[in-house]
Order: sequence, then structure tokens, then C-alpha cells
Amino acid sequence: MSNEAHVVSIETIENFRNRLIIYVQDAKRALDEVGDSVRKTREWLNYEKSQECRMEIKKCGKKLAQAEEELYSARLQDLQAQHAAKKVQVTRARRMLDDAEQRAKKVKKWIREYDHLVEPLEKKLEGLRQMLAQDLPKGIGYLAETKKTLERYSEVGVGGGPTPVSAEVTATATESTKSEEGSEES
Repeated sequence: MSNEAHVVSIETIENFRNRLIIYVQDAKRALDEVGDSVRKTREWLNYEKSQECRMEIKKCGKKLAQAEEELYSARLQDLQAQHAAKKVQVTRARRMLDDAEQRAKKVKKWIREYDHLVEPLEKKLEGLRQMLAQDLPKGIGYLAETKKTLERYSEVGVGGGPTPVSAEVTATATESTKSEEGSEES
């Protein structure tokens, strides 16, 4: 491995650092949105959708009871024309109740399975969140220190004399090290 550093632009390092800061902010925001969506979906299943299913079952049950009552009344009154129509209404109401109960069963199944399906994905997101909170800020700090070091190095210059700080710097670490060693020996 060579001890040489060939830096073409300090500004490029600063631009990369700035873009990395923006990326971290955007990624954190996106992860927060995903977390909110997961939480809202869980709440929707557990509360809103469950309640909606219970209400639908109750409504369909009332319609079925009413249709059965009307069918019973039609039988008692011996109204053959209404008897067939009321039978169809009872069948339709029973089918609607069965459908509502099936939907409620599906929602219960979704509730049971939701956490098992989502939990592994949430763990992966937690790893990403940790990287965004710990690792990337360290990298951003490292880039800032690298920029400062390169700026100081460019001020000293390759030959040991002062050179203006420039966005375009070409430096060789081995030459600098040799010139510093040579001046110490003299």
C-alpha cells in the first residue's frame, strides 16, 4: 500500500460531506414515515377495521332477524306471493351475514399475522436507523477532520514553504514526510 495521497479537490470532500448530511436527514425522515405507516396500519387493523367488522355483523344480524320475522309473519298469514319473496330476503340476509363474518375472520387473521410479517422488516429498519444515527455521523465528522487536515497540509505545501489554500491541491504525503525528515536531520 502506498503512503501517497493525491487530493485533487478539497471542495469535493466538503460537497460530499454536505450531501451525506442531507442524505442522513432525508433517510431518517423516510424511516420515520415508514414507522408511522406501520403503526397506523396496526392501529387501523386492531381498532378501526375490527370495529367496522363488528358493526357490519351486528347490522347484518339485525337484517336477518327482521327478514326471518317477516317470513314468519307471511307464513302465519298464509301469503304465498310474499312467502317466496321473504324467503329470498332471508337467504340474501343470511349470505350478507356470512360474508361479514368471513371478513371479520380475515381481519382477525391479518391482526395475528401482521406483527409476524412486519417484525423482521422492522428489525432491518432498526439496523438502518442505527447506522444513520451512529455510523454516518462519525463518517461526517471524519470528513470534516479530513478537510481540515488537508487544508492545513496545503498551507504548509509540498516543499515545506507556504502556499495559498486552494480548492485544487495536489499533494504527496511521502514527499512531505521526506522533506520534514530532511529538515529535522539538518
